[in-house]
Amino acid sequence: MSTKVFHSGMSGAPVLSGAAGAGIAILDACLINGFGLVSIDNLVIAGGVGTITRSAGMPFERDVMLLIAGVTGGAAAANGERRVLSVATNSATIDCTGIADQTATGSITAKLAPAGWVKEFAGSNLAVYKMSDVTSLGMRLRVDDTATTVMRVVGYESMSDINTGTGPFPTNAQIAGGGYWEKSGAAGATARNWCVIADERAVYWWAVPNAVTSVTSQGVLRGFGDMVPRKSTDAYAAFLQCDQIVMVTSATNVGDFGDGTRVPLVTCTAPRSWTGLGSSVFLGQYMESRRGNGTNVKSGSTAALIYPNSCDNALDLDRVLATEADLSTRGFFPGLLHCPQQVGFAFASFDKLDGQGSLAGRRLMALRCGAPGGTTQNSTTGAGSFGVVFFDISGGWRS
Repeated sequence: MSTKVFHSGMSGAPVLSGAAGAGIAILDACLINGFGLVSIDNLVIAGGVGTITRSAGMPFERDVMLLIAGVTGGAAAANGERRVLSVATNSATIDCTGIADQTATGSITAKLAPAGWVKEFAGSNLAVYKMSDVTSLGMRLRVDDTATTVMRVVGYESMSDINTGTGPFPTNAQIAGGGYWEKSGAAGATARNWCVIADERAVYWWAVPNAVTSVTSQGVLRGFGDMVPRKSTDAYAAFLQCDQIVMVTSATNVGDFGDGTRVPLVTCTAPRSWTGLGSSVFLGQYMESRRGNGTNVKSGSTAALIYPNSCDNALDLDRVLATEADLSTRGFFPGLLHCPQQVGFAFASFDKLDGQGSLAGRRLMALRCGAPGGTTQNSTTGAGSFGVVFFDISGGWRS
């Protein structure tokens, strides 16, 4: 399965603001429709690599997945999803493995390919999204975007219409009205930074409620989808991460993903325990290497490990585990890697790097996470109010 990356700095990106419906517009663009459609002047394929040119400028960035359409004749196999390998001012190269050398014909277009989900039901600033992959657990995400600064989110095992479903997680008793995904610190049209990373079975939502364009600002990171389970027959190994209260104007440490060994204030629920019995359960979230250590180790804190590691100049990354109430490991969150080192401002959001060691051959992208009220390390929250996570954006989250 392919991993798709979208963010507010991309050409044609929808705007996240403190307006009702702004969050659903972004989810629709990333999960269902794609965006940034342009015409391509030429496509030349040589040695399994396609070079697309455009005199008006190339709006795409490396590593994104494009949806190519309109190719005719012998090169028609180039239609479909193609990953961008490199970008220049007026050209880009795309993966065309298996297609014979030739110059393509047709009225060719390209846009950012959507993650391939299904919008099962819709209402006025309401939406129900379903994973499309046939191997998925088939859970639904209901999004209520009728408010200005936050969305309310609930996962369901199944739904029959926009308001009716079975097996909610969290239940209304756990979080009345559903969890919160942040959009903006205030109502209004001011644009906010955002990022969506998804495959066909999971989606992550990252937003910076109180900063507009700074890539050194912290965002809140939440997600929904199928985890990678320890038990292959776990039919309820889905997750929904959210807040229990509105955090968009908070100037306190919200315990975000990059922000500690355990993430106690970012609520995570699953539809049922691994036994398949009962209803929604809370899940813990730990860095893999420090799951038995209760110390709050942040990648923005002086209590964190040193970066880079002295003897080998390494950046250390951990998977993030989902744990049951008895602290047994149920699985891990796909594609997500946490840094336990004191990285400071070594990485800005959207920075990319090539993986090494066990991650050789992978491309990673950084996102800064932490208190949504702060924009710098020494904001009102003080040093250590942020962390840095990385996503594997090269695909294969479940391989």
